[in-house]
Amino acid sequence: MAAWLISSLFIPLNTLRCYRLFDWLGWSALVGGALLTLSFAPFQQFWLAPLCVAWLAWLWSRASTPWHAALLGGLFGFGFFATSVSWIFISIYEYGGTPLPIALGLTLGLILLMASYFAIQGFFLTRYWPHNSAIKWLWVFPASWALMEWVRGWLFTGFPWMMLSYSQVFGPLNGYAAILGGYALSALVAWLGGALTYLYCQRQTLASQTKWLLISVLILIPLGGVFLQSASWSQPHGMSITASLVQGNIEQTVKWSPQYVYHSIDTYTQLSTDHWHSDLVIWPEASIPLPLDTALDFLQPVLQAAQANDTALLIGIPVAKAHTSYFYNALVGLGAAKGQYDKQHLVPFGEYIPFERWLGNVFDVLEIPSPSFTVGARQQTPITVHHIPIAAFICYEIAYASAVRQTLPTAQLLVTVSNDAWFGDSLAPYQHLQIAQFRSLQTQRDQLFATNDGVTASIDFRGRLLDRIPQFEAQVLETIVQPRVGSTPWVRTGDTPWLLLMLFGLLGGLCWERRHCG
Repeated sequence: MAAWLISSLFIPLNTLRCYRLFDWLGWSALVGGALLTLSFAPFQQFWLAPLCVAWLAWLWSRASTPWHAALLGGLFGFGFFATSVSWIFISIYEYGGTPLPIALGLTLGLILLMASYFAIQGFFLTRYWPHNSAIKWLWVFPASWALMEWVRGWLFTGFPWMMLSYSQVFGPLNGYAAILGGYALSALVAWLGGALTYLYCQRQTLASQTKWLLISVLILIPLGGVFLQSASWSQPHGMSITASLVQGNIEQTVKWSPQYVYHSIDTYTQLSTDHWHSDLVIWPEASIPLPLDTALDFLQPVLQAAQANDTALLIGIPVAKAHTSYFYNALVGLGAAKGQYDKQHLVPFGEYIPFERWLGNVFDVLEIPSPSFTVGARQQTPITVHHIPIAAFICYEIAYASAVRQTLPTAQLLVTVSNDAWFGDSLAPYQHLQIAQFRSLQTQRDQLFATNDGVTASIDFRGRLLDRIPQFEAQVLETIVQPRVGSTPWVRTGDTPWLLLMLFGLLGGLCWERRHCG
């Protein structure tokens, strides 16, 4: 079996010469991938997701060889990620201080790497399931889609962004989020696309009864999602709390400049002045660009106000790691908040250097600023706000479902702080907020989403926006959220049972294909 799999990976050079890079199929794959971006925030055209998936499946059904399918999948993935995550360039070049050629190369490299997952899926789907059978489109296709997303979520530190399930936050399928979680819901969306493709490819040969059965299921699945939207897996616990989320709107270009440190402190202090009546005040990620032990002297008026009003204060601030020159990217509880959370999922090249032993010198030669953050501990005691345990996440950590799940069911409230100024005026802040909304759907927990320059918002336990304030304005969002207890089915089981089911299903589908069609 192993030799059989490995042998299929060798590419005869003349094979690639058989395809023009951009025939009409190639162009349509590229456009189809770009259109998939419209199903995500801020466009919210959720209905496009299964249609774009069906389009890719149909292109694969017309592929003449596995390598042709890989090419079409790669073009689809390139169109998707080039339109959805090109904001990476803004972070690396405009704010990261990276030279233009290197920033372009890193951005292109990430897009090509992400596109390669679609190429790999297309290759194996066509290589080992060459026939347009029901097993291929109704089982193997959706299962392989979800498994590829899972691999993308952890390989090379992971990039769990733009998962197909996130596109359904505002659609009828969102009722499944608390049961299936992200990967299995992605498989369900892909199943809809695969079923459409199968119906079209086999429209001449399928029995009328089978057609109507598939059409009925295609209708019943969204209706089931609508029915599940009213299901309550968690319950309110205690009194609701008032929270003030402070959006300082500090320019990223000056944020870490020594001469602007006091400006940042004054900005957040002044914005908070009229909000000490709130139960909770939140300053976003790295709101104070000074180590905690240095900043405490300057924060005394703030601490005194919080203590005098019995207000919980959460501040995003670097905290020095003992006996080292490194810092934790931390969220610190002060006043009526107790505890500290240190960020666990650092941004590669932005907060740490992967393979630092080899790449550290390269950063020095190219005069690229070297990050100095270190990873927080795997197990950390939750921060408490007025004795309410919260789950804290910094920046894109909210995208890691396993990190969210390990805080539950203890946590009664989710808090995400971020410095989305790194993304500029791009799609990223809206995509980030959409991921946070999906996590609230999964866990049925209210969430406070505090950023430096937007989008700052509060989210209820069904993923709906309660309040928000505009981007690029120095404002405070005053809102009310409700602590909740209880576990959704996804919190109890996680993603593992679904992933194993899909993996074993792929193996079973492979055996079926070889026995009946091999």
